[in-house]
Amino acid sequence: NCASGVFNGIANFYTEGAYGLSINKENPVAICKNQSFDIKPTCYAFMARVYLTLTQGNFGEAISYANRTAEREFMDSIVSNAAVLYAGRYLKENLDPVVLSCRSLNRVWRDACIKGAVIGLVQFSPPEQEFQNGSSLCRLPSLSREERELCVHELFTELKKTYPREQLRILCEASDETERGICLS
Repeated sequence: NCASGVFNGIANFYTEGAYGLSINKENPVAICKNQSFDIKPTCYAFMARVYLTLTQGNFGEAISYANRTAEREFMDSIVSNAAVLYAGRYLKENLDPVVLSCRSLNRVWRDACIKGAVIGLVQFSPPEQEFQNGSSLCRLPSLSREERELCVHELFTELKKTYPREQLRILCEASDETERGICLS
């Protein structure tokens, strides 16, 4: 929607100091608090970048900062988008820190974090590597069964947005039993 582009641009301007804008450290999401209820989730999602900038990319600190300054009912939006950006940093590295960061959060935000992480791995992947990178998170031995199923479900939900049906079918058939059961549903 149109609001996504607007708030993405504002977050970029804040973090880059463009056009004379700067981050208000006392109230970094003041702009979101003044929006209508239906637009607030989008605003908060894109302001996740602001929190990561304020904490030099420290995911746990960014979420803690957001928890102190944002409206609580929109924390899922912040957590999910912060996880998208955070996971994108770990594409070809050890993904265990992403999982540990998600697990360190309040229980109510863990699912949003896992979903955001797999979305980030898909979105920041080079073309034709989205499945491989996303599934690398979902296949971590450190994930619980519940976390793995959530991850795989979100992976295929994200892939369905861009992959042709035939390519998805081939990926499903080549997947392990758990992934195949989820992606074919």
